[in-house]
Amino acid sequence: MSVTITTATTRTANMSAPITTATTRTANMSATTTTATTRTANMSAATTTSTTRTANMSATTTTATTRTANMSATTTTATTRTANMSATTTTATTRTANMSATTTTATTRTANMSATSTTATTRTANMSATTTTTTTRTANMSATTSTATTRTENMSATTTTDTTRTAKMPATSTTCTANMSATSTTTATTRTANMSGTLLLLQHAQRICLLLLLLLQHA
Repeated sequence: MSVTITTATTRTANMSAPITTATTRTANMSATTTTATTRTANMSAATTTSTTRTANMSATTTTATTRTANMSATTTTATTRTANMSATTTTATTRTANMSATTTTATTRTANMSATSTTATTRTANMSATTTTTTTRTANMSATTSTATTRTENMSATTTTDTTRTAKMPATSTTCTANMSATSTTTATTRTANMSGTLLLLQHAQRICLLLLLLLQHA
């Protein structure tokens, strides 16, 4: 529905843009005075709010064949969004719990691609907003210069601190296990396999010296 006064609690395949075309629409209510609680291929307006929408195509330039719980309006808030493609420049075939609005906050986001320059096919609990803080992030790729296919609890915000980080990849490395920090003063109480090159050489040298001492003592 493109009419602003039309409301519906359940809408499926919602196409509001005038340039959007679809070969199959069911129960398409285009009249301004028509109201229905259940509509399929419902064309929502900018002022229409709903907690559950399926295949909602409200953006004029955004095209998608399947969208679930798409909240494109800037004033619309929802805790659960699936395959939400509201950004005009952002394209993705599958998004879960995508909170693109700047004022929308959520503790759990799956495959959230809000940054315009950031591209990724799979993101889990991605907190891209600068003011958003969370203790658990999975595959968080918010930094524009950082690239990685899989990150677990990646804290990219400069003010975010966490005592436990797994597979933190701050630079261009593709595989790091348990915190490979750069020059920043990042602290963590638990680090697994934190190898910095020179430390490896020192550890090997210490082990060789211990072996030599043991051999000399037994000799």
